[in-house]
Amino acid sequence: RIDILDAIMEGIHIVFKLLFTHQESENRISYVPNACRLNGICGSFTVFAALAITFASPVANAQNLYVFLNDSTIHRVTPGGTDLGVWANTAAGIANSNMAFDSAGNLYVPYTNTNVIEKFTPSGVGSIFATTGSIPAGLAIDSANNVFVTNYGDSTIQKFTPGGVGSIFASTGVNKPVGIAIDSANNVYAANSGDNTIEKFTPGGTGSLFSSAGFSFPRGMNFDSSGNLYAVNQSGNLVEKYTPGGTASVFTSIGLSTPDGIAIDGSNNVFVTNESDSYIEKFTPGGVGSSFVSFSGATPYALAFQRSSLSVPEPNAIAIVASSICTAGLMIRKRRRDKK
Repeated sequence: RIDILDAIMEGIHIVFKLLFTHQESENRISYVPNACRLNGICGSFTVFAALAITFASPVANAQNLYVFLNDSTIHRVTPGGTDLGVWANTAAGIANSNMAFDSAGNLYVPYTNTNVIEKFTPSGVGSIFATTGSIPAGLAIDSANNVFVTNYGDSTIQKFTPGGVGSIFASTGVNKPVGIAIDSANNVYAANSGDNTIEKFTPGGTGSLFSSAGFSFPRGMNFDSSGNLYAVNQSGNLVEKYTPGGTASVFTSIGLSTPDGIAIDGSNNVFVTNESDSYIEKFTPGGVGSSFVSFSGATPYALAFQRSSLSVPEPNAIAIVASSICTAGLMIRKRRRDKK
C-alpha cells in the first residue's frame, strides 16, 4: 500500500533539495541533510541537526550585488566580495549609473546606445520592456512598480507603468539628467548634468530645486534607509551626501577613480563603481572605504541590490517548518512500529 507519510516526507525532501541547492548560489544555507529519507531516531537526529544548521546560518539575510559590465553581462557578487560570474547576458547595450529591481525581483536596465529598457526575470531571462526617449541614462522604480527613466538626450523623465505603457513625467526643471532616485514617499530626484543640480519632483510631477551644492558632472544616485541621498560626483571623484532637507556634505573622496554607479545595501553600506580601474569600492555608513571586488578585462557601470522588502519566503523559516513536519512524521512512524 502507499504510505501517505512517506509520500509527504519525500515531497518535502524534494523541496529541501531544490530550495537549498538554489540558495547556495545566493550565499545562504548551502546544504541540508536528506533527513526526510531517514527512519527512526537516527532520522530525527539528522532533522534536528539540519534545524541547528538553519538557525546557525550567519548570512541568511545577506544581499548579492548585481553589477552591469561593459562587456554586456550582468554579474552577481556575494556580500563577501566573491564574483559568482555571469548572471545574465544583456541585449548588447550599455547601461550607465542606475538600474533597479521591482518588488517581484525583476531587474530593469536602461541602454543608452539603443534607447530601450530590458527586463530580466529573477532567473536572469531578459526581454525588451519598453522603448525610451533619447539616451536613457538612469532608472528607478517606485513602490507601485512604476519605472522612471532619465533621458539625457532630450532632457525628459519618462514614467512607465508595470505593463510598459510610457508617458512624459517631467520636462520642466530637467537639464541633461543622468542619475535618478526615488525616496520612500515616491518623490523623484533627478541629477541634472547640464546645470549640476538635483531636482525633486512630487509623485504628481511638480518640480522644485532640491540642491545645487557639491555637484560636478553628477552620475548615479541612491537613498539609504534614513532618507539620505547619495550622489556620485564623477568629475570630482567623490560621493556627496544630502540630508532629507537638502544639506550637502562630502561623504567620501577616497578610493574613487571616475566613479559612476552607486548602490546601498540593507545595512547602509555604500558601493560605488570605479570605471578607471574596474573596481567596486565599499564604504561603511561612516565612510570608511575598502576595495570590494574587481573585474579583469571589464568595466563595472551600474549597480543594484534587490529590494529588502521582497515578499520571498526566507529559507530559514521554510526549513524550520519543514524540519518540524519531518520530525513529527518520523516520530509517528516510530510509534506505530513500536505498537506492532
